[in-house]
Amino acid sequence: MAGLFISFEGIDGSGKSTQAKLCFDALVQKSIPSLLTREPGGEVIAEKIREILLYSQDEVLPQTEVLLYAAARSQHVRKVIEPALAEDKIVICDRFVHSSIAYQGYGLGVDQESIWQINRFAMGNIFPDIVFLFDLSVDAAQQRSQERAQSRESLVNSEKSKRDRIEARSFEFYQKVRNGFLEMAKDPRVKILDATKTPEAIHDEVISIVCQVYQGGRNQ
Repeated sequence: MAGLFISFEGIDGSGKSTQAKLCFDALVQKSIPSLLTREPGGEVIAEKIREILLYSQDEVLPQTEVLLYAAARSQHVRKVIEPALAEDKIVICDRFVHSSIAYQGYGLGVDQESIWQINRFAMGNIFPDIVFLFDLSVDAAQQRSQERAQSRESLVNSEKSKRDRIEARSFEFYQKVRNGFLEMAKDPRVKILDATKTPEAIHDEVISIVCQVYQGGRNQ
């Protein structure tokens, strides 16, 4: 078995980043070799692209956004994800290609097949074995994001204190993004989780699925 690749997806405020960290911590406690990473970012050059994508004061066109995400992903896959999988690790990634389809495709209206083609080149043969989709209404997600933004006000000189241009987009945009994620959930690799449940209950579901798939692969 050449590792296991898991992506955590959902609209901003769905709790996916929290669940990715909880999953990673649980695997470490079980002494299972694991890596926690994120997109855009996860690698030196990819992190520089992240800065442009999230915090640029200049307009980033939708098509440019697609290409920048794909460029960061290409670097991330080849420098970080692929080597970790070759070492038989479980790779936990906070966002991957499904976010590109949901945000730039469904959300911004860029041709989805074009996004897939660009990302097939960027990803090579790497694709998630499991995609966890944390589903939450846009109303609830935006309420969480507002509460999180208020807590950021006390943070100084950190990324979290900066204004994220993606998070600032409209309710209608996020409704399209959520619908896009749910449409992609027709793929059996996508596991929809109710993000209104307690973090503990969601984590139990996540770790149960991960361990089942991981042990199943080991026993083949």
